Amino acid sequence: VSIFWSDTTFLITAYTGSAASLVGGRTICKAAYLLKKGSLTEEDKREWKDVMIVIIDEISFMSDDQLQILDQRMKELGDRTKPYGGYSIVFSGDFRQLEPTKTSSNNLLFSRHSSQLWDSSINSIIILDNEHRFKEDPQYGIMLKNMWQKDLSIQQRNRINTKVVNKMSFKLPPKFEGDMCYACPTNRERNAISAANFRKHVLATHPSFDSTQSPPEHTIVIEADIRSSASKQKSRKIDNVIRHQIITTCGDANVRNGTKGVDPALCLYKGCYLICTINNDSLTEKVPRGNGTICRLIKMKLKESPTSLTHRKYYAKKVNTVGVKDVEWIECEHIIKTQAMIHIEKQIDELSSSINECTLENGKVTEKIETLKERLVKMAKTRRFRLQSQMYSVKVHVKSHKQSTSELKFRCQMTQFPVLLNDATTGHKLQGMTKDAMIVTSWPKWALFKNWEYTVLSRVRTLEGLYLFEPISMTKSFAACDELKAYYKRARALEKKTLKRRKQAMDLLNKH
Repeated sequence: VSIFWSDTTFLITAYTGSAASLVGGRTICKAAYLLKKGSLTEEDKREWKDVMIVIIDEISFMSDDQLQILDQRMKELGDRTKPYGGYSIVFSGDFRQLEPTKTSSNNLLFSRHSSQLWDSSINSIIILDNEHRFKEDPQYGIMLKNMWQKDLSIQQRNRINTKVVNKMSFKLPPKFEGDMCYACPTNRERNAISAANFRKHVLATHPSFDSTQSPPEHTIVIEADIRSSASKQKSRKIDNVIRHQIITTCGDANVRNGTKGVDPALCLYKGCYLICTINNDSLTEKVPRGNGTICRLIKMKLKESPTSLTHRKYYAKKVNTVGVKDVEWIECEHIIKTQAMIHIEKQIDELSSSINECTLENGKVTEKIETLKERLVKMAKTRRFRLQSQMYSVKVHVKSHKQSTSELKFRCQMTQFPVLLNDATTGHKLQGMTKDAMIVTSWPKWALFKNWEYTVLSRVRTLEGLYLFEPISMTKSFAACDELKAYYKRARALEKKTLKRRKQAMDLLNKH
């Protein structure tokens, strides 16, 4: 269109930090100052002087009242007489994924009982078929599309249940290829999976606690620094007994900083999968990361002469432990690959399959493979970042002793690294992700998790990559709620008008 443009002409954002880090953008809450109190400054407005088109991913996670705040803020930034200040917005999302947390049905964007800002301001709709995700298993894609539009048939449920793991016939493979994870409905279940995997790792790699052998350096438990809260409200004195109980019995499901968990005993080893719980201030840095960014541990640095470094008994094995204040930083690496990295991996696979025992060119091919692998390692290193520990005000649920039948509930201060183990992931954090393999540990037992089953099943590329610890319900309805069905009817009608206008524009263009 013959205009000058800058890095913000197309402002790429997402509603969640995990989605924003995937696209190298910012959260819309931060970019449009949705959480800022008071009027915008001239400096705030200058940040938007070049913006023409705003892209907002994971819009299904936004509530109606948040959309109204966005409308008001963008009017402050642009034209007060036009919706969203006159800026063009591309909204992207899937309303069949999980609904916004702690939001009433009347506060959903598509609800007819909302402010109607969403419906009244959308002038074009394109409904994507999502075929690219399921290109390796089109039949599975058709099944998920049917679930999206209507529900799962009995035949389709039976087909999904052929993936239930049992001791006699269908088993988990000894090793998974590609990107995989466990999917859990609750944080407690996620903690149990992580603990079981750490136990398996320790039993396989560590010496007996009674041996004279030193434990390996690739594994360490970082214990949080726990102190009484500065506020007297719902606080208590932290003595050594309570501190020991928190460290040895609590996971991030028992220790909460608002909606985020804090793990008082981070069981880390080189290569373990982590999820960041940091704020979203670092999404615009060279290596973007924010709340929900998935990564893996590369290394860590202890401070000089760490006085707290010792070893403790875990599963009758000797394991290194250290206090958080004796750890300078941990280094992590993004696990989501760039398109360039995926292209190189494809080249390596193609070259590897072309090697023939009778071919004289094998030496050159092998050399090229090694060169590509070196390039891949260098590219991966550019996606590394370091994290420091943070101090939180947390709410703790802990038993005063092992035999206690009730829990103590109090606030305290806790210093720990802003990551959680991510061998297993809840449905909320899986939104926007694509996995090669998925192990579903259980299905939600409550009505709180609307669309959980669709969200999880649609994250994995193929039916072959799906593994279940229990069968999916044969009777539960997975259909969209009536309000969403009514919205999709309106959306499809607008999509027809959008495609008709597009065809008319293309015909006119072809004429000239």
